[in-house]
Amino acid sequence: MDRAQLPSSTTTNSSLDEPTSSSKSRSSRLPLWIAVSTVIVGGIWFFQQTSLRHLTQRIHHLQQDIDRLPNKSVAPIDRIGLEKEQITLERDRITAQNGVYNLLFQGVGATILGALIYTSWRYLRRTDEQFQHANSKQITDRFTQAISYIASDKMEVRLGGIYLLERLAQESP
Repeated sequence: MDRAQLPSSTTTNSSLDEPTSSSKSRSSRLPLWIAVSTVIVGGIWFFQQTSLRHLTQRIHHLQQDIDRLPNKSVAPIDRIGLEKEQITLERDRITAQNGVYNLLFQGVGATILGALIYTSWRYLRRTDEQFQHANSKQITDRFTQAISYIASDKMEVRLGGIYLLERLAQESP
């Protein structure tokens, strides 16, 4: 076995010690994702608020028209029709406003959920990297220990080193 192929006990995993450019770009995705989600939800909210303002203006104009009518010049059935139309518009406005609030809450909830999922995924990945690093370090330490056993003067210790290397070869990928 070539010495260059042997794992070194002083080898460290640079991805755990120093952030690389790829990990920096991964960590900047979360704020970008939150910003994009906020812009999308805000844009939809703005357009729905515009339609709400339009409904509110129609209701206000209809109420002014009803108030300007003299009581005797309009038949009660026509006045009831106008008031019914006003009530319908008011109901539509309230329904649209509830839709805006539902969208806003769902958008915020989806953004928070997405951020939590992304953070959990990053944490899981980091934990896996740390596990792989610890496993590699343990294999290196065991290999170094086996080599020191083989270098011993006692035959039993050498034999133990050989068995340790055999076991390490079976367990390690």
